[in-house]
Amino acid sequence: MKYQKYLSKLDNQQKKYAKIPQVNHKVDAVKETVIALSNKQIPVQELPQLSFTQEELFEHPELFEVEDLLLDLRQVVIENFGVWHIFSTRWLADLRDFLGNTKTLELMAGNAIISANLNNTYATDNFLWQGQDIEVPSPWTNVERLDAMQAIQKYYLQVQNIIMAWAPDNNQNDWEVLSWLRKVNWQGNFILIGEKNGATNSELFWEKVKLEEPIKLNKHHKEFDFIKDKVYFVK
Repeated sequence: MKYQKYLSKLDNQQKKYAKIPQVNHKVDAVKETVIALSNKQIPVQELPQLSFTQEELFEHPELFEVEDLLLDLRQVVIENFGVWHIFSTRWLADLRDFLGNTKTLELMAGNAIISANLNNTYATDNFLWQGQDIEVPSPWTNVERLDAMQAIQKYYLQVQNIIMAWAPDNNQNDWEVLSWLRKVNWQGNFILIGEKNGATNSELFWEKVKLEEPIKLNKHHKEFDFIKDKVYFVK
């Protein structure tokens, strides 16, 4: 669905259920998110949980229709903007604070929304995903065309941090990366963003990886739909 059509549908639902405060709050947040991303900006307002509670749905059964539309958000931003997760300004501020002035490599960066909001970062991606969910990549910053293994082999001695966000679950590139980093005894911060045993990363990766959940980097990392991703340190 084109994002302009999605915004129009949201407007219609907001008018239809204007007397229900929960609708206005959720729809306003989703609209702001879509408009910000269309302008290659991070939305200021954090997304609330897009689904309604059982009590709210019991009281207003018509909200099932609104909920279905709100939960289309993730697919809309994937198809229109090549965005697989929606980050908040507060979360990015936490990440910048953690990284400080150290150098960072982002693997499988996609349109490099994270790297565009950090300093001292090499963004890399092979862009093999183009023509699938989104036809043409539109990076927010310069992205070097390298696959994950090429990227770490080129940059691992130059960086103190590696970020891998929303790695695909249909190959084992993530495990190849981790195995290689263990082999060379790389000592930096390997930051993973994903859903354990769920929508991201390979089964083998989740089976072999050792994880730590940093409190600081999860404080403002919020789930907004049915995908329960978190920020991890990979060991």
